[in-house]
Amino acid sequence: MGSLRDVWRSRFTRYMEELQRYMKFVFTGHLAIVLVFLLGAGGFAYSNWLKEVPADFPAAPLAGILLGLILAYAPPVTLLKEADAVFFLPMERQLGDYMEGALKWTGASGLFLPVAVFVVFIPLLNAVYGLKGLALLAIVVGVGALHLWNVRTEFAHRWADQGEGVWLDRIIRFILSAAPLTAALWGKWWLGVLLLVPAGVYGVLKQRSMKGVPFPFLHFIELENGRMTRFYRFANQFTDVPHLRGAVRRRGWLDWVYARIPFSRKGAPRYLAARTFIRSDDLFNLWVRLTVLSVLGAAFIPIPVASGIFSAALAFACAYQLRDALAGSPEFRLDRLYPLPSGAKAAAARGTVRRAQAVQAVLVIAAASFQFGFGFVPILLGLTVYVVSEVTVRFTGK
Repeated sequence: MGSLRDVWRSRFTRYMEELQRYMKFVFTGHLAIVLVFLLGAGGFAYSNWLKEVPADFPAAPLAGILLGLILAYAPPVTLLKEADAVFFLPMERQLGDYMEGALKWTGASGLFLPVAVFVVFIPLLNAVYGLKGLALLAIVVGVGALHLWNVRTEFAHRWADQGEGVWLDRIIRFILSAAPLTAALWGKWWLGVLLLVPAGVYGVLKQRSMKGVPFPFLHFIELENGRMTRFYRFANQFTDVPHLRGAVRRRGWLDWVYARIPFSRKGAPRYLAARTFIRSDDLFNLWVRLTVLSVLGAAFIPIPVASGIFSAALAFACAYQLRDALAGSPEFRLDRLYPLPSGAKAAAARGTVRRAQAVQAVLVIAAASFQFGFGFVPILLGLTVYVVSEVTVRFTGK
């Protein structure tokens, strides 16, 4: 094994290759469609709202609190593996070289979100407070500095206390981040600079607390495993992740769905399809996620045509993926031993998807009624969801 700095570089290269391999599927799927419509509709509604924003709107507290929440959540990306608890132990004195690379990457990769959120707030801050030019640039620099401070402070806390009390540490850092940002956004520059002093003292104390404490390998390895598992589960919604197995949950509150299915030989495929859909995390969570997005689009996209296209795109993605998963499962099951018609499984899958999408259409109608009032537009949006789903179920796949 070379130096731990070289180990970090090697792992980082492999990590980026794997990240790129999966992300190319993410941003060519339904998420890309969702982002395009959300950004377009959100930007249009935001620009219209800014024309009539009241002068006493609390833009500074809102921006400061939101940025403080984002900055306070700063778990480190270490890329540690389970075997490192053994192989890195003799090289613990050199661990700083490895962790320095990890902290640099955590800081660089996490900087985009708080800066992007602040950029979104700039038109509002300019409209309410008249912030421009050097003032905005100074706040951007401050946001970046606070982000790096949060990353290193959370890392130091996790090292010193083995992850215990991390949420209390985050609450403290949220206050220490939100307070100076709010003061600066309000134009109280001297107060913002003064409020940075407690943040600096807290960070120094946390850095000192990790001195002489053995590195908690098991805590950081568990943290990294959880982070990668969440990423793989997210990527699994868009493409197959070979080493990830989907979880299964009973969801007893939906047992009434099975009670409506006839207890007969012909009802068996329908029962299995409904049970698979409801109890499989991958399928059920996919439907819930896309349904929530459709509901949000129907409730907040002010242009009926854009809302209809948005809901139709999500309905197609949802119906296609559910039908494909329910009808195309290659695993052997005991129901194949029974003398059922060859198309029974596919028919049951189509019926399950139809019922799920009918529920989605009803929810879209209800959400659109809050914005447009119950009438032609909400009903048309619901019919669009159902018709697109029906066409997808009938004319895609085998």
